[in-house]
Amino acid sequence: MNTQYTNLQHDLGRGWNTWNTRSVLSHVLLPAGFALHLGIKEYRSGCFLGEALIGRRDAEAEKIHPGLRSYDGAYTELRITWKDITLHVESGLDGDDFLLLVTPLANQVKPATLIVQGGFLWNRPGHVVVAGTHLTAHWPDRVCEFFATCAPIAEHQFPTLSPYLALPLSGPVGLAGGRPRSVEEIRRVLDQQRHRVAAARSNFGDLADVYAASQTCLAWDTIFEPDGARVISPVSRIWNCTNGGWVLFCWDTYFAAYMAALDNKPLAYANATEITREKTPAGFVPNTSNGHGFKSLDRSQPPVGSMMVREIYRLHRDQWFVKMLFDDLLTWNRWWPQARMMDGLLAWGSNPYPPVLGNEWETKGVGEFYGTGLESGLDNSPMYDNLPVDPRTHCACLQDVGLNSLYIRDCESPRAASSSTATPTRAHSANASRPPISMHCWPAWRRRNKPAAWSPSISIIPKNSGATGYCPRFHATIPRSRSSITGAAAFGRR
Repeated sequence: MNTQYTNLQHDLGRGWNTWNTRSVLSHVLLPAGFALHLGIKEYRSGCFLGEALIGRRDAEAEKIHPGLRSYDGAYTELRITWKDITLHVESGLDGDDFLLLVTPLANQVKPATLIVQGGFLWNRPGHVVVAGTHLTAHWPDRVCEFFATCAPIAEHQFPTLSPYLALPLSGPVGLAGGRPRSVEEIRRVLDQQRHRVAAARSNFGDLADVYAASQTCLAWDTIFEPDGARVISPVSRIWNCTNGGWVLFCWDTYFAAYMAALDNKPLAYANATEITREKTPAGFVPNTSNGHGFKSLDRSQPPVGSMMVREIYRLHRDQWFVKMLFDDLLTWNRWWPQARMMDGLLAWGSNPYPPVLGNEWETKGVGEFYGTGLESGLDNSPMYDNLPVDPRTHCACLQDVGLNSLYIRDCESPRAASSSTATPTRAHSANASRPPISMHCWPAWRRRNKPAAWSPSISIIPKNSGATGYCPRFHATIPRSRSSITGAAAFGRR
């Protein structure tokens, strides 16, 4: 493994953050794996909320509004509503000291109780002791004390296997690492951290809200994956919990890497690298891979990896990053014409394979129109409903303009990156990765003119081709003898 990348992951996975995928109310210190796990005990029906996740849809589930937060866990906030209880939960750092403040905004007749459990995740060594108003965590090279701002109460009627503090939520409740602090002192520090995060967002001017939405989503989705000892940003904590602790999707993760690259280079590098390293024995990056050991060995997803790596490189100019991923991305690039070529153009596909785990998704829709649609990344698009699939090639009987456009750009991306980063051998390999489909896209009399890049409004589409609406390389001047007009409203002649 690349030494620079190993060091990057080592540095990224340190400190306090919401690393535990199972709950956004779990604050974890890495590398120790020590967690302060928050829960809510209510008294109207006697229920206990031990884990909280953003986006649960059940009628009785908690509803969470994620607020301002930093990537590094120096400040986080959210608002949670559950059974007529609403809490504003903030966390932050003062130097190395962890601070927590929970403020009730709405309560039941009898105020709820905040349960603060201490424990060690992922079988990391250590133990926890509770005495009076403070909780003490011991691990081999450190001892940490945490002090509550109020006296705990006796509350034993909820499931737990670790020491805890039960703190009544009749008013704001705080927890401070290192030394005792008052609610007011904790609030002052957290206000300072909040203003710092808000100020950083304001740097984006009119796009501050757009930045806030994407950054907040990425930050709350970022977790520590203990089996691989890596930091990643899956698309959903809820999906993680039903897929072995983590699940990565191909183009989602490349796009997440590019989004993070704006102001979090380490996280961008981590996501681009980890999804690339999920490459299958056949050489392609799979549609999905998860913690149970499942990989979609039948299908990939749109080839955007090289393009996103190139754009990240343009922002940060670290040659080692491109060199590290170059061979895997080139192998994936060469897989497409080997596995998905139909009469000179690419088509989505799904190849049956012997089940490895007995998982339903190893056979469900595989080799059929549903599996080919999943490879497109547009999982629920009616464009691929009941699409015929060639039983010999297991490719859809449709030469998708979006796929072919992205593949042309994918062929160009390694060459662009290799011009400044690759060895002569790699540069030669990249140059050999020329678009085998480009000759079908532009006739000879137009090849001397550079096609319009990243055009969202393509009017003329090759016959037997579908349009995904993301077509960076097809040109609008293909002769009508090789084209037909799609019915999509977005494809009007320019």
